[in-house]
Amino acid sequence: MIMEHKHGGNVENYIRKYGRVPLDFSASINPFGCPAHIKEAMIKAVGEIDRYPDPDCLLLREKTAQHMQSEYGIKCEKEMILCGNGASELIHTLLGSKQLTEVLIPVPAFSGYIKTLNALSKKTVKYELKAENGFRIGNDITELITEEVKLVILTEPNNPTGVLTDMRLKEDILKKCESSGSFLLIDESFIEFTEDHRRNSMAYLLDSDRLLILRAFTKYYGMPGIRLGYIISSNTDMINKLKEAESDWNVNLIAQKAGIAALEADEGNDRLMVYINNEKRYMYDRLKEAGYMPLKSDANYILFKGEKHLAERLEERGIMIRDCSSFEGLTEGWYRISVKMHEENERLMGVINEIKKG
Repeated sequence: MIMEHKHGGNVENYIRKYGRVPLDFSASINPFGCPAHIKEAMIKAVGEIDRYPDPDCLLLREKTAQHMQSEYGIKCEKEMILCGNGASELIHTLLGSKQLTEVLIPVPAFSGYIKTLNALSKKTVKYELKAENGFRIGNDITELITEEVKLVILTEPNNPTGVLTDMRLKEDILKKCESSGSFLLIDESFIEFTEDHRRNSMAYLLDSDRLLILRAFTKYYGMPGIRLGYIISSNTDMINKLKEAESDWNVNLIAQKAGIAALEADEGNDRLMVYINNEKRYMYDRLKEAGYMPLKSDANYILFKGEKHLAERLEERGIMIRDCSSFEGLTEGWYRISVKMHEENERLMGVINEIKKG
């Protein structure tokens, strides 16, 4: 029997079980959805599917480099960029590198990392994040970065906690990686949902050849069904080694066209951030009023502690949330909910209150 998929967003499984489409809070996607111009680019690309996609993603990489330069004021060339079939494929490609024999990762962490590390039988050092200090990384993590550790992984903001690490500490971690000969992977898949993503990103330190930054089009551009992500590093030797390990034509034509359209007409996120911050505050307050323990989040989702079986009871009422008990470092009763449109958020909080009152 094939093991059931443990990520959020498994709407198809819900439809098979209940015969209806749920209100999905388990996947943390832009609540405004995929912009119209990206959809139009994908529709137009259908007329070109009788030819192979560009195996090197040249135009997409050029547009990505231009975007990084204009958005973050850094020097970025297409040779520094590797595109992939979503962040998940890039994670698997990177962790599959033979030179990365030992990996340090804070837990809880995105389950894709733990799953891949286990599947590859990688030696893993785990830094335990504790609820009592808000799941924040402490200065003591640098003590674990030894010459044996070849890769340090940070998700910024963390998934599933939504917590950003202090920038000065991230700089110290990078310096320790440089002195020990380790690589630092910063997963910034949710960075655009933070209050000031330009200041929160580590892009300004890309001149370090020990830094790798992972990004995805999935969340911010609202296109999880089109798998597309990229890694940026000034260490072009590493980028080329990862490229050699990828499958041929791994980024399909429609995904490439969608990514190019997204970067050519990026509408900015000022309106989005005002909306998310307002809704996040509303949801946080409602959860506290209901007697739950929500965590202050820098992302577009909230982690909270509730009673057992809450996810199942919401599921029966047509709502999906992310049960986080499968995350290493979290126990039964921890859940993650995404920020959606206000009417949807109201519905979720109304149903949660009904369940709480019995």
